[in-house]
Amino acid sequence: IAESVKGDSSPAWSPDISKAALVRPGGGVGQVLTIERMGHLYTDVLRTEIGPGTDVSWAPNALTMAFARFENDSYNIWVRDYDGSRQLLASPTDDREPAWSPDSHRIAFVRETALYIVDVDTNTVTPIATGAASVRAVAWSPWLDLPEDPLSRTRIAYIGWTDANGSGLHIIDADGTNDRWIVRHA
Repeated sequence: IAESVKGDSSPAWSPDISKAALVRPGGGVGQVLTIERMGHLYTDVLRTEIGPGTDVSWAPNALTMAFARFENDSYNIWVRDYDGSRQLLASPTDDREPAWSPDSHRIAFVRETALYIVDVDTNTVTPIATGAASVRAVAWSPWLDLPEDPLSRTRIAYIGWTDANGSGLHIIDADGTNDRWIVRHA
């Protein structure tokens, strides 16, 4: 069994449950580690002298993960597959909480106080929900069947907060339409 370190966080299973990932802190050096299902330390996915990784999210293809990495005074979204890691977004603002689309081609994420989608292949960023004072806890819905247009058949859930309405669970279509409250806490 792999040994835990105080501060281990952000556990995430790969969709095929063959491995899990976690964030391990350590004196200015952050790591995102993958662990085989039996507990044997498998791979040091990210080691950075700049700052920690956080918010680990596996793509449904079970081959790629996304995470937020702190550098240059903000968090940015990185992706990692077995060919190496690359910075997906470079923004002076915080980009966090990546959540993969069911087709593994897009990532929903939080930028400061809004919800965005980035196309992993083109790095095209699209704002989806920008009216909240705060957005967090992003989750992309799965598909029951493979549609021709992925954005027309999936939704994104998130916790949104506004001064006027308080906080609650929102569901929004992945194309940015039909943002609606599902549960509201005043």
